[in-house]
Amino acid sequence: FAMGETRVACGDVDGDGLDEVAVGMGRYPGGGFVAILDDVPHRMAVLKWLRIPDRHYCSANGETWPALGDVDRDGSAEVLIGMGPYPSTVPDVAWRQGPSLPDGRSFMGAVPWDNRVYLIGGTPATGGSASSTVWVCPIGADGSPGNLTASTSMQVARSGHGVAVWNGRVYAVGGTAGWPWPGGGCDY
Repeated sequence: FAMGETRVACGDVDGDGLDEVAVGMGRYPGGGFVAILDDVPHRMAVLKWLRIPDRHYCSANGETWPALGDVDRDGSAEVLIGMGPYPSTVPDVAWRQGPSLPDGRSFMGAVPWDNRVYLIGGTPATGGSASSTVWVCPIGADGSPGNLTASTSMQVARSGHGVAVWNGRVYAVGGTAGWPWPGGGCDY
C-alpha cells in the first residue's frame, strides 16, 4: 500500500488516557493518507483514515509525516500531517502581478487564509530591524489580488519566522527581531 515505508507518531487522540498511533505512508501515487489506530487494549483497531485534501499532491507524491500533540490544550492530541516535496509541475497555475509593498521586505512570512494572503513581519530589504507589520491582500474569486491594507501588527517584530493558520487564527512562530538569528516565541 505504501511501498513498505511508514512513519509513526503516538499521542492520546481520543482523550482516554492511552496513546493512539498515527501511521503515515511513504511516497506513492494516489496516497496522502494517515491511519489512526486505537490503543493496545482496543486491539489497535483503525479509528479513522485521514487524507491530505490536495488532489495534485496526493496523485503525484502522497507521502505523509504525522505528528501528534495537544495543540489547543483540550486534553486530546491533534493530528498534524507533514508532506514531502511538492510536485514540480502544478496544473492550471497562472502567475499574476500583485500590489507592491510600501517597503521591500526580506524574510517575511506569508500565508493564505479566508480569501486573503497575509504578509507578516520581515526585515526591510535595505537592512535594519525586523518589522511587526501585517499586510493583508484580498484575493478575488478569479484569483486576482486586491489592494494591500495594513492589519493589526504583531506583538513582537519578527523576521525569518514560520507562519500557519489553525482553528481560525494566524500564527507566527520563531524567527528573530534582527541579527543574529536566535529565534523563539509565538504570536497569534
